[in-house]
Amino acid sequence: MRFLPLLAGLLAACATASPEMSPRTPPPRKQAAAAPRKQAAAPRAAKAAPNPLLEPWAGPHGGLPPFDRVKLEHFRPALEQAMARALAELDAIGKRAAKPSFENTLAAYERALRPYARVRAVFSSPVALGNP
Repeated sequence: MRFLPLLAGLLAACATASPEMSPRTPPPRKQAAAAPRKQAAAPRAAKAAPNPLLEPWAGPHGGLPPFDRVKLEHFRPALEQAMARALAELDAIGKRAAKPSFENTLAAYERALRPYARVRAVFSSPVALGNP
């Protein structure tokens, strides 16, 4: 049980782009002038739409990523949401009072990381990055 917080910390450290950033600390935001604020409405509207990376994928064997619907702006929110959910589930696994077993520890660990691993796999795919 002692290794779970360590694994959560390592997962968070590996997922960050730089040592200064962590998934719990948002990156510093630049202050925009009054005119560009009108353009900021478009990204907010995109956040309201469902993220295809976080939706269930259609097809056999767990489905295929919807490459035709994925856009560059989908990756950051999907990675952040999947990471936050995985960290919360890993924290819950570490705090369980039940006697550790394969199902409530290792299998739960695998299930907790599955959504993050799926988004990360699409992000790492050359097709998703436009480099087939």
